[in-house]
Amino acid sequence: MAEQPRPTHLLTTPLEGTGHRPWDPLAPIDAPLRLLQTTVAPQWVDYNGHMSESCYLLVFGDNSDVFFRFIGIDEDYRAAGHSLYTVQTQIHNLREASEGEPDAAVARCRREAAAYLPCDVPW
Repeated sequence: MAEQPRPTHLLTTPLEGTGHRPWDPLAPIDAPLRLLQTTVAPQWVDYNGHMSESCYLLVFGDNSDVFFRFIGIDEDYRAAGHSLYTVQTQIHNLREASEGEPDAAVARCRREAAAYLPCDVPW
């Protein structure tokens, strides 16, 4: 069997290729910051009828991507040779989520991380 060429980009996030809106340091920022509204997809539900643990991390990763775009980290930013990544993720299971329910992921950025962001976040 002939080996298939590997794609150069294996994962696509919900906003891939959409760019970002320009950062406005004077614009109000909602708290808590909710930038992505999704619902629990059927393929995320496990044998108990609840969202699978690994899918929580998928949703949180998508929310991180949306947050990065919110502060200007998109394809253009990465094409210029820059990057940013999540250092730590904590999952707190406060309740179970079932198919079709809205997700309530909230993006938080610690004050200590502000020095590493490519914009001025007012703390």
